[in-house]
Amino acid sequence: MTHRHRSIGSLIRNAALAALPGTVLAGTPDGRSPCDVVLTPYPGLTIPADTRVADRPFGGISGVDFDQRGKRLVYISDERVAPDATTAYLSRKISKNSGSAAPFTALAPVALSPLQGVSPDDGVDFEALRIHPRRNQWWIASEGGADPTATAWIGRFDQGRQRMSRIKLPVPLDAAPQNRSIESLAFDAQGRLWVALENALPEDGPQGNRDRGAELRIFRLSIVDRHSVVKTAVARTEETLRYRTEPAEVGEAGDSDIGVSEMLRVEDTWWVLERAGLVGKDGSYRFRSRLFCAEQDPSSTGRLRKTLLLDSAQLLDSAQRLDPLEANFEAMTIIARDGLPPLLVIINDNNFAPGVATRVLLWEVTGR
Repeated sequence: MTHRHRSIGSLIRNAALAALPGTVLAGTPDGRSPCDVVLTPYPGLTIPADTRVADRPFGGISGVDFDQRGKRLVYISDERVAPDATTAYLSRKISKNSGSAAPFTALAPVALSPLQGVSPDDGVDFEALRIHPRRNQWWIASEGGADPTATAWIGRFDQGRQRMSRIKLPVPLDAAPQNRSIESLAFDAQGRLWVALENALPEDGPQGNRDRGAELRIFRLSIVDRHSVVKTAVARTEETLRYRTEPAEVGEAGDSDIGVSEMLRVEDTWWVLERAGLVGKDGSYRFRSRLFCAEQDPSSTGRLRKTLLLDSAQLLDSAQRLDPLEANFEAMTIIARDGLPPLLVIINDNNFAPGVATRVLLWEVTGR
């Protein structure tokens, strides 16, 4: 194993659930940035638009995580379904030899895991899924529902996928605009929860569009349970960071928007997916997603500076060629592999559109 594989691999092996210790690259003697990484394309998987799992249509993937105990991916969809039908999708078990074939077929969804205890009044629009790095709990964020009273929330689910609690969000997260609220959850190596908003709060400025980025916030939250038998809980803000997206795409015509669709906590950095919906000069619609590595800006307290790691526009003519409607990246996680570089997983939301596949795209992660 090379030194660069050993550095990143050892980080992810301990955390494994998209929360990585921040002590190796950040503390390298040559002063390299923790964002100084290389993403090398790896054979992924295309899941056809008409795929069904246990007679349920598969698609609309808005969150994913790697279940270290079950050795499989867990997918969550933003499909609008009856609350008693909310379901996660499970991939096959990923063995040591799963990644030796191309494409990585073990990542295909093969089973369902129904979620229990979701009320019809909750407002179900699931946008993020994380498995706690120290407990066998699923944490799922919902943007709420069409009813103004069905606000955004975070739910904790136990080993039986029964909801343990609905977490009440603190000010100002509870006032985020509908469909512009929580899109991302991330745990760091200490098991602390980070939350990213999709777009700017009203008091922080206008929403991102073709010409301007969005000024949004990333929060570190602590959770206070109200009762010994946990049914409700309250989140408190422990830290707030500022992050600015890019404009959707300078030079294009038509209505466009931009926001954050996913986030990982990697070492002392935040890997942030920015997703833009673009209307072209000919009226056609397409997506563009960019992955940035963000780190604390030493020149500005509480603000993050960022480095571009990946641009879906570059994949249009690559071996991982995408249809422009497949670039709606909404889900991201990391798979640790013994003795091999970890794999970054990015998945699109196909919006259940006719003919639009779900793409499970992979990259090996190494240091320079």
